[in-house]
Amino acid sequence: MSASSKKPTEAAVMEFPQKRTRIPFQSYNHCRDAYRTVKTVPPTLPYLPHELLEHIFSYLPLRNARELAVLAKRFRKTWALSRNLCFERVFGRYHQLHKFIAFVNNSFESHAGPKIDRLRLNFDPSGRNELIHRWLAVAVTKGVEELDLDFYPADVPFNLPVEFIDVESLKILRLNFCQLVTYPLKFNHLSLLKTIVLRRMIINSKLIDALFSACLLLGSLDLGSCLGASRLRVFAQRQKGFRTFKVVSCKDIVEITLDSPTLRTFHYHGSVCIFKFVEISQMKDVMISATPSRGFAPALQLRNLVCHLSHVNVLTVSATVLEALSPRIADATMQEMPYCFRNLEEVQVYMEGAAFCNVYDIANFVRHCPSLNKLFIDLSEVGFEGTRYWELHQLLNFQLLRPYLPSLKYVKLTGYKLDDRFELMLAKFLIMEATNLEKLVLVTAKGVRHRIYRTQILTHRFYLRHWQASERVQIEFFDCFKDVISRRPQHSIHPKLWY
Repeated sequence: MSASSKKPTEAAVMEFPQKRTRIPFQSYNHCRDAYRTVKTVPPTLPYLPHELLEHIFSYLPLRNARELAVLAKRFRKTWALSRNLCFERVFGRYHQLHKFIAFVNNSFESHAGPKIDRLRLNFDPSGRNELIHRWLAVAVTKGVEELDLDFYPADVPFNLPVEFIDVESLKILRLNFCQLVTYPLKFNHLSLLKTIVLRRMIINSKLIDALFSACLLLGSLDLGSCLGASRLRVFAQRQKGFRTFKVVSCKDIVEITLDSPTLRTFHYHGSVCIFKFVEISQMKDVMISATPSRGFAPALQLRNLVCHLSHVNVLTVSATVLEALSPRIADATMQEMPYCFRNLEEVQVYMEGAAFCNVYDIANFVRHCPSLNKLFIDLSEVGFEGTRYWELHQLLNFQLLRPYLPSLKYVKLTGYKLDDRFELMLAKFLIMEATNLEKLVLVTAKGVRHRIYRTQILTHRFYLRHWQASERVQIEFFDCFKDVISRRPQHSIHPKLWY
């Protein structure tokens, strides 16, 4: 008997039912999967005591705890035990401000729990200083661990007495548009504080020194849009767990001094300033987004900065940094700065704000990263131009570049314009010189016409295949609105959106 005439087994009948069977093929699979699911469902939880349920519900945010109150009588007062008090604009979106304030005040007056883990206030505090001070006193009395006060936008900063943040139980402190009113600053009870985030505040070197003197467990300091400090000094020799330091848009800063043997992450966004590094041997993750500036002094400061970052593993830089590192004409010859990122594995380049940066500056920078594994370049806000300087001094040097990039496996160009010959030159350079490249991803720029996109993509793929040095490289094109599966850089947030 042939194999085709054999009687089908029971399993085969289950997999391929007859045409006249009432239950179709998909229904059998659905029933079978449902049966397996039922078998794996854990048994019903036993009856839990009311005290245990109250303890569990106390960890829910106040908004969720309020919603539970309508489920049963036994849950009617559980919201008053909430440890997570979060009052912000979203909470009171459909209420008038005075009703929202009354609701917050009632929540504090009715709070019956022994502990408040987190308190967040986010609204306009104008004319309500005394009321907010009473709320803060309740939170301090009940051992608040995370304090988040966001009073922006308001007409004037909120006056915050130091005694409301100098709390023994505090571990996380976030302040936005607040003004500390007690001087001289001295903190005596911040031994557990690990995270500090200051936004839109007046700060000075004395405040930073006082925080580092009192917070021995400090692990992260984040400063954003703060004014008043021209020379920022961070001496963290005693903080053995200090790992992260970020400075964003602090316009008054002209000098930053860092002395932290354990610091691993340093992010800076703002005007070019003087960087003084004393001890940063453990630094691995750096972002330098310097806004464009004119003159030789900013370029010299950026060159000095790079000399201290040769050991980092992950680096994000703006076009201003590449312009500063570009070879320059001196004594009638093109002279290049000697530098090498010997341990650098991932690079992300933002081209926004580029004044003179071109494909030669990018290629020359990549040449100094022998261990580079992943390269991300954002070309969204730039249009390369063939200037006279490029034609006379850089074009020939670009054509003669032969970097050694054996470790480069992944390249992604975002905002790629299919009709830009300079960006095609950049893609050609990378796919020719990366001998072990595994993937080249090109994400098209916004505003590309559909017809041009479809016709030019075939031309680009043909040329790139002709230039490729690696036989196993994959070339992928994505529309800017459909790029959801390609790899993202470690610094996935644009500097302008850090907070």
